[in-house]
Amino acid sequence: MNRNHVLVIDADPSFLDAVRRNLEATGNRVSTIADESALCDTLEQESFDLAVCGAPEGSSDEFTIMQQLRTASPDLPIILVTRGGSIEGAIQAMRE
Repeated sequence: MNRNHVLVIDADPSFLDAVRRNLEATGNRVSTIADESALCDTLEQESFDLAVCGAPEGSSDEFTIMQQLRTASPDLPIILVTRGGSIEGAIQAMRE
């Protein structure tokens, strides 16, 4: 079976655990990051099929993380999870 490798990024341990459990239950391999400082090393060491991106500890916002993901892996699909989103923010995310 071909398992997708999904990267889940967020500061909330409950969110990370819930998403990880659900993705693993459907046969995916999951790596989680709670702190922005681990992102660069993780992206250099592993490749991913999808990123679920919230705001990790030490990050200014989800868009900064999304830009780092795009720089490291331009073709990586990203699901952006925001907690205080706006229409302007959604448009910005789609453009980036």
